Amino acid sequence: MSWAVLCDFDHTITIEDATDILLEKHALPEWVEIEELWKKGHIGSRACMQQQIGLLRATPAQVDTVAEHIRVDPHFKSFATVCAQNGVPLIM
Repeated sequence: MSWAVLCDFDHTITIEDATDILLEKHALPEWVEIEELWKKGHIGSRACMQQQIGLLRATPAQVDTVAEHIRVDPHFKSFATVCAQNGVPLIM
């Protein structure tokens, strides 16, 4: 049997939710209402993300600045190393 690790970014590799931080800093306030619709199950993840990203008002430089300050879980690097040492693909 072959194994692979499928790894999400927000709250897995990072300590905080990068998308939420980006929305908090650079989106129109309606993004919160869309988030609530998603949390209540009224819309799916895809629709939520599409609508929220449409509310972003950030330049590429502003997105880069947010990304530079996202904290990576300090244990992720050792986890990735263990995967590599054991020949387990880490798919992000």
